[in-house]
Amino acid sequence: MPDQTSGNGKPFRVEEATIVELHQAIRDGRTTCVDVVRQYIERVRAYNGVASMLVTEDGAAVPEAAGAVRGQAPLRFPTQTIKASTLLPDLDKYQGPPLEFGRMEPTASDPSVQQQFGMITGIPDARQLNALATLTLLFTLAIALVWFLLWKAVRAARGQTGSALQEFAALDADTIR
Repeated sequence: MPDQTSGNGKPFRVEEATIVELHQAIRDGRTTCVDVVRQYIERVRAYNGVASMLVTEDGAAVPEAAGAVRGQAPLRFPTQTIKASTLLPDLDKYQGPPLEFGRMEPTASDPSVQQQFGMITGIPDARQLNALATLTLLFTLAIALVWFLLWKAVRAARGQTGSALQEFAALDADTIR
């Protein structure tokens, strides 16, 4: 997907933009909400993979497991695990409650999808980031911006003036329906 260029000839890249710059780029027509979402999906494909491995009692490999779909492909979890005593050298002296070693389990929402549970550790140099929550927040902000811009456009078409936010906040549920 080619980047749209700004007035200064530089392509608009979402990862280099502040929220204010993103809003302005959409308003100026240098990018669209669809292009912003596409850029976020590209980043999910590139960076939102699995960044952790299971910490198990024995360090034995686990069967392959497909995770939730991220960036239009299921997450692929590592089969390699790390033995807990590698990270906790005095583990043999531990006398507290039972440890919850790492394991793969089906998710509650979809039993065909696996997820890591229990003890995990980061994978060195994985070049991945579990960042879906961040993207969700940014998508929510982008959607809110689109609705706000649509609201302003409708108000302008009706010749309404004044604070759109104050008027919007004053609406009750019956008016909105």
